Amino acid sequence: MKKFVTRHTLPFLCWLLLLVIVFGCSSYHMRSLRVAAEEMWANRASQLAEQLASFLALPGWNLEKPTATAVVFAAMENKDLYAVTVSKKDVLLEGQRRTTSGELEPWDGVFLERTVHASTPILVDDSNMGMVGVYLRQEPMHAFIDDVAFQEIIRFTLVFLFATACLFLYLVHAGELPYLSAFVKTLWERCQHLVRRKNAESDSESQSSKNLPAPISLDAGRFSQGTDARANRVMAQLFHRSFALAPDVMLRFVAEKNVDGLMHLARLLEQSAPYLGASDLQKKAIRLQEALLQSPEEIFSQEVEACIQSLENVLAALDV
Repeated sequence: MKKFVTRHTLPFLCWLLLLVIVFGCSSYHMRSLRVAAEEMWANRASQLAEQLASFLALPGWNLEKPTATAVVFAAMENKDLYAVTVSKKDVLLEGQRRTTSGELEPWDGVFLERTVHASTPILVDDSNMGMVGVYLRQEPMHAFIDDVAFQEIIRFTLVFLFATACLFLYLVHAGELPYLSAFVKTLWERCQHLVRRKNAESDSESQSSKNLPAPISLDAGRFSQGTDARANRVMAQLFHRSFALAPDVMLRFVAEKNVDGLMHLARLLEQSAPYLGASDLQKKAIRLQEALLQSPEEIFSQEVEACIQSLENVLAALDV
C-alpha cells in the first residue's frame, strides 16, 4: 500500500488537479453567465419601459385611462412581461398582471413569481406627465441558466469519467492493480467501521431514551445493581460466560497474527460492553479496531494489552 501511495502520487495529483481546474472553470462560467443574464434582463426591462413611455408621450395624445389601457394590453402581448402599470400623478390609470395560468387580471400589487422591475417617467415638453412600470418575468432567464448548468454538469461528469479511466489504465499498465485493490478494500473497511459505530451509537441513544432496565455500572470498578436486578444479573452471567476465555483467545490471535479474529472479537466487545455500562472496555475495543484498520499488516500489542486488561477488570468486577 505504501508503494502504491509513493510511486503514484504524481498521477493522482494530476487527476485531482484536472478535476479541480474543470470544476473551477465550470463554476466561473456559471457565475459569469448568471451575472450577465441578470444585467441583460434589467436592461431589457428598462428598454421596454422607455419604449412604452416614449409611445405614451407622442404629441396629440392625452394621457388618460383609455389610452393607457390600450397601451398596457398591447404591451402584455409579450409573454415575458409579468405586469405593466401606467400612473398619472400617483393615480393608477391602468395596470395588468399575468396569473399563473397566463390570463390577465387587474394589477393588485401581488407578485406570484420573481420579476425584474424598471420604471420610466413619461416626459412631455420636459414635464413629467406620469410613470410607466414594467415587470419582466425571470422564469425564462432561470430556465436558460438551468439548461447551461445541466450542460456543465454533463461536461464535468464526462471529464471525471475520462480522467478516472486514464488513471485506472495507467495503474493497470504499471502493474499496480493489486495495490489499488488493497487500498480500496482498506478504505471500504474503514467506511463500514464508521457506519457500524454510528449505528451502534444511534442504537444506544434510542435504547437510553426508552424505559429499559438500567445497565450495570462498572465505571467505578465494581458490580452494582440497577433498577432491575434480575435482568442485570442475567446480562452479567451471559457476558461472563461468553467472554471468560476471551483474554486467552486474544493472546493466541496475537501470536498467530490473526487480524480478522482480533477484529471480530473487538467488535463483539464494543457491542456488548454498553449493556453492562463498561465504557472503558468499549473505548479500548474501539481503539483496537482503529489500530487494526490503520495498518492490517501489523499488530499493535499496546492496544491489545489495554483491551485485555480492561476485559479482565470487567470480568473480575462482575463476580458471577
